[in-house]
Amino acid sequence: KISKVADFIDTTIDSNKYLLSEELLIKRFQVLDIQTAESTNTMCFTKAYSRFIEGTGSVFCDMPNIELQAKLKEIDELGENSLELKKSLKLRFMSPTEIARLMSFPENFKFPQSLSDKQKFKLLGNSVNVLVISALINPLCS
Repeated sequence: KISKVADFIDTTIDSNKYLLSEELLIKRFQVLDIQTAESTNTMCFTKAYSRFIEGTGSVFCDMPNIELQAKLKEIDELGENSLELKKSLKLRFMSPTEIARLMSFPENFKFPQSLSDKQKFKLLGNSVNVLVISALINPLCS
């Protein structure tokens, strides 16, 4: 079964905490990998997630894909005058919990409370998908 990003989203978080800054929207919008709840894939998350934008992982938009595509077209047409429209997308980084879910960590997996989100992103970015690794190792154990 192919899962959708919606299956991994944490609805209990304060999504405002992970919103992309206005500066990022101005300077780096064109390189964002934007995913919605309907998406079935994300970019690979690296240890630089949230510090660098290009090639470090996907960002999330909590609106239907068809609505996002219409707004992206409008943003493209507006060019440099599209900041308010970009902000209306409410693009955000995924939380460490969401990334751990995407990488098939068990639901009961918890980081020590002393770690910052930046430290959690570094650890997850250096990790592997638990489900994939278990599928590779399982035949060796049989």
